[in-house]
Order: sequence, then C-alpha cells, then structure tokens
Amino acid sequence: MGLLDYSFWDNYKNTIEALSGGRNTVIFDDVDLPSVMVRIPRFNFDDVGLSKPSGAPSGEYGEAMPAFRCDGAFGESGLVPCIYIGKYQAYQYGSRAYSLPYKDPKTSINFDDSKTRCTNKGTGWHLMTNAEWAAIAEWCRENGTMPRGNNHYLEDVDEPRECGVPTQTGIVKGVSGTARTYTGSGPDTWNHDHGPYGIADLNGNVWEWVDGLKIVDGVAKIMPDKDGAAPGNDFGTSEASWIDTATDITSGMSSGGR
Repeated sequence: MGLLDYSFWDNYKNTIEALSGGRNTVIFDDVDLPSVMVRIPRFNFDDVGLSKPSGAPSGEYGEAMPAFRCDGAFGESGLVPCIYIGKYQAYQYGSRAYSLPYKDPKTSINFDDSKTRCTNKGTGWHLMTNAEWAAIAEWCRENGTMPRGNNHYLEDVDEPRECGVPTQTGIVKGVSGTARTYTGSGPDTWNHDHGPYGIADLNGNVWEWVDGLKIVDGVAKIMPDKDGAAPGNDFGTSEASWIDTATDITSGMSSGGR
C-alpha cells in the first residue's frame, strides 16, 4: 500500500503561482493529479482591435470575446473573469490528458478520443474550444507576440536557431525525422506571450484538436461561445445549435494545392 504525499503537490502549486506572479497555477482533476495551467483574464473585442460583430448580444456580455461566455454550460452563466488553458500540449497518462512540462505529447489520436481524455478528468475539464483558441490567437496578434515553434523538424522555419529538445533520437534538425519536442522545451518565443509563463507550442510540434468547430461540405460551422465544450454537445448535436459562417474554406483550392 502506498501513500500519496499531497503536501508535495500543494508546495508545487504554491511554487508555480509564486514564480509566475499568479499567471500560472496548478489545477487538480478528480483523482487529484495535477496540470499546469495558464490564467487568461477576460478581455473584450476592442481590447484586441476588433469591432463587436453585428448581431452580438448587447451590453458587457456582447463586448466580451466569446471564450469568456459560459451560458450555463459549466454550472456558471454570464461572463467568467478568466479562463484556464493548459500551459503544455497534452500528455496522456492512463485515460486522461495532463498539462505537464518536459513530456512527450500525445499523438495519433482522433477527435472523439481527444475530447474524452479531457472530459474524463471531471467537471469543467474540456477539450480546448475554437472560441478559446481564436481569442488567444487574436491576443497574440494584437500584442505582437505571435508565437514561433517547432514547425520545421525541431526548429522554427523563420528562426532556425530556435529549437526544442527532441523526444526521439535520429532526428536531423531542419531536415527529417519524427521531430516531436518535449512539451515546453523551446525558448520563450514559442510561448503565446513570448514570456516564460505563456502557453507553449501553439505553433507547431504536434497537431491539436479544438472543440466547437466542424467543416461541412467545405463550409466552416461553429458553436457559439463555449458551447462546444458543454456536456453532451458534439458533431452530432442539432444543426440549429451551430452557426453557419457561410465561409467555404476550400474556395480557391485545387487538388494537391492550397
């Protein structure tokens, strides 16, 4: 019989929060295993140089980026003061996904299994939504910190001197190989805010799934706000719950091209 030393994890959480000035924290799932998370305070469309879309709700609710609107999906309604995003790409332990440093990120996994690995962790845990991803991308654009990353065999294609630590041997940097890097092993410019406490590896390394987005006959459809992560919502959810963007992402493409 073993005893899990919870005081170690409490100290780990306190250390992470102290070092990052509260920008990072450690959140435990329903079996008390940790994930390092980045706290993203709520921001509005105009904070990132965007106009509120036509048809958006009135007042403060409509001004906020959709990533911060809950609509009761997680036992909360209205606006949330912040969201938490895994600092690192997902590492699988058992049947669950975890955000931990210097791990080999999970690959070769489909959408359904990706979503399940996240929701297995308990109430509130979910696959990152398209609304969350888009909000962070817009924040990076507005703040001039579009992250670089492992997008060319361990290195960044524009800054080849920037590289991460490979998870496998036999990789020829910048040339060939299964070039995954350990989570968070790249420089700060591979984080969303170009700082040590940002979200790592949004650009490159391994492919990620997001919830609340699907492509039907080439046309992008999204679920509003964080609804894509709500329990019971999936690709088969009634079409009335999806917003048709009327944007054909295949327009202008030809076979073998983009």
